[in-house]
Amino acid sequence: MGVTVCALAISVAGGTQALSQDAGPAYDWDGLFVGLHTGYGWSDTDVSRDRTRRGRTRNNFSTQLELDGLLGGIQVGYNYQHNDFVFGVIGDIALTGMSDSGASFRRPRRLTPPVSFESEYDWLATIRGRAGWLINDQTLLYAHGGLAIANMSTDFSSPARRVNSLSLSGNDTGWVAGAGIETALSDRVSIFAEYSHFDFGSGDSVTFGPGRRISTVTYSADNNPIDTIKIGVNFKLWRPGN
Repeated sequence: MGVTVCALAISVAGGTQALSQDAGPAYDWDGLFVGLHTGYGWSDTDVSRDRTRRGRTRNNFSTQLELDGLLGGIQVGYNYQHNDFVFGVIGDIALTGMSDSGASFRRPRRLTPPVSFESEYDWLATIRGRAGWLINDQTLLYAHGGLAIANMSTDFSSPARRVNSLSLSGNDTGWVAGAGIETALSDRVSIFAEYSHFDFGSGDSVTFGPGRRISTVTYSADNNPIDTIKIGVNFKLWRPGN
């Protein structure tokens, strides 16, 4: 993925170099902007069911779901330019189609219904700082990082169990970091391509019991880091001096 992002950056930079030679005055990066983006995200979630009886724990099933899907949303931010360097802050939110589902038999040799499960990310949001270097007046290479929030849920269901359905859901907080390239098409419009890595460093679990046999059952969902690639467009609304 790193090679792909680098190749994209070199390609865009090369194309914009020729554009900048014919452009008139230097592009001014200062100001407030809003925009739209779309992209693709992927991650893994480890789901499991463990039973503990008389101090001994046995794993009934454990598997990994591969969540991936499209995403899209909006962003708003502010840039400050100092010579060939640009600093800024940006906030965004995106709805995602990242999901996966599966089913697992507790004991494959028995004709018991499987435990079904499904994990999904409903949305991702960030508040980030970013800093970059202008390779020419209209092309910015930048790194970014900051706070990330995600709404994630994992649902379990089985018609043959005392607990036939449950949901582990909520908002997770973590961090995000990455890099991107942005190119000005005009004094008011720019386009960008961006890679981001999210880490929430947490999992969810719920335990039921004791039951008739003095046992407990624990359902768990451990969420691994998320990676996304995005493309988008920004529209400058205001700049100092306007």
